Amino acid sequence: MTKRRWRWLVTAVFLSVAIHVGVFLLWDVLRSKYPPSSPVETSVTIIDLAIIEPEPEPEPEPEPEPEPEPEPEPEPEPEPEPEPEPEPVPEPVPEPVPEPEPSEEQRLDQFSPEVLSYTRQVLLRIQRTPQVPYHLRGRAQLRFVLSPTGQILDLRVIRSSGDARLDQLAMDHIRRAAPFPASPNQEDSEFNFEYVTSSRR
Repeated sequence: MTKRRWRWLVTAVFLSVAIHVGVFLLWDVLRSKYPPSSPVETSVTIIDLAIIEPEPEPEPEPEPEPEPEPEPEPEPEPEPEPEPEPEPVPEPVPEPVPEPEPSEEQRLDQFSPEVLSYTRQVLLRIQRTPQVPYHLRGRAQLRFVLSPTGQILDLRVIRSSGDARLDQLAMDHIRRAAPFPASPNQEDSEFNFEYVTSSRR
């Protein structure tokens, strides 16, 4: 039993006892003050107060359960980025085919008749120059420049024979052929000459 019910029970018992005591006291006073002339049957009804239990308090209504929060919608997965297209492979550029070197006749055809005649005079002058005795074998390419008067302005080896003595022998041969004829166009002239030797005793 709860504490509140105990209080109701104690109160009810106390009231019941008080009413009984009060009824007996009242009846005793009245009998002594007003004696009955004849015996009177007196009936006393004792009211027994039933213990009335208080109505139980209504139970509190249960609080409604909170509605579940809606689950957040899953974020859409990002679309994959498209793969970059492969760069086109450039086609290999064919290497240029070197043009064949012109022949001696083709090179000579590029010049005027006066230049061709002067070139023949210079080469003939070199061929007619006597060679010194030697015991070497090989070839060396030379380049020399002549002034308009036929003097040597520059002389050098452009492809060595591999033997410094043979290179020097070729340059000395050109020097011995000077002076050369004067140029017909009064300009410096450049020549390439290949000096070839075979072994001699």
